[in-house]
Amino acid sequence: MNAKAHVVGFIVGLLVTPVAILLAMLSTGAGHGNYLWAILLFPLTMLSTAALGSITAPFVLLAVVQYPIYGWIVGNALRPEKSRLGIWLVLTMHLVSLVLFFLIPNPGFRR
Repeated sequence: MNAKAHVVGFIVGLLVTPVAILLAMLSTGAGHGNYLWAILLFPLTMLSTAALGSITAPFVLLAVVQYPIYGWIVGNALRPEKSRLGIWLVLTMHLVSLVLFFLIPNPGFRR
C-alpha cells in the first residue's frame, strides 16, 4: 500500500456505510423486526441506548461516520511504515462495545 492507503480506506468506508445502514434498517422491520444487524454493525450507537433509552441524533451521526473512520484508521495502519495497532484498536473497540451492549441491562430496548 502506498501513502494514500488511508484515503482508499476512507473511501471504502464511505461505500460500506450505506450498505450497513440499509441492513440495519431492514432488520428493524419498521419496528416489527429486531435490531440484530444494527447491533452487530453499529455497537457504539446501540450501546448509547442503555444510557439514553433511544437512538439520538448524535449517535446516528456516529453511525454514519463510523465506517469511514474505521477505513481511514485501517488504511493508515496498512501502510508499510506504520504499525498494525490501528487495526487491532478498531477491532477491539467494536467487539468490546458489542459485548458491553449485551452485558448492560437495557429493558426498554429489544435485542
